[in-house]
Amino acid sequence: KDLKGLFVGLAGDDTHYEDGELGVDDLQLKVHSRVVMDVLGAAVECLDDPSVLNPVLFALGQLHAPYGVEPRYLPRLWPAIKYALRQTLQENFTPEVEETWRIVYHFIVGKMVAGITRSGAPLGTILGSDQTAS
Repeated sequence: KDLKGLFVGLAGDDTHYEDGELGVDDLQLKVHSRVVMDVLGAAVECLDDPSVLNPVLFALGQLHAPYGVEPRYLPRLWPAIKYALRQTLQENFTPEVEETWRIVYHFIVGKMVAGITRSGAPLGTILGSDQTAS
């Protein structure tokens, strides 16, 4: 339930949930939260090689489109991501570290938004040679 609370209202002020329910169970949310953090870690590992990272993030955006994820939702996750980072890094979460993570997160969001908005393109094309993700 604690994680769900971070996501309530993500879709906008016009969305209301009973009991904080988001239409997913706790296990799904925990697994997805772990995946999100793993993607952040992988993004950091690949920052020096955008030829690998960009198509993967673009494809990740495409994978979110069928679930109704709209581009406007992704930037709204930053407070929850920042909270998780602050809880994990504690005293090591300095203003400089926060700003670095914010930049990385918004880079990821930009590539995923491109994937969401081009969700009709074949996934194999994106993972192969599509240059729009770079």
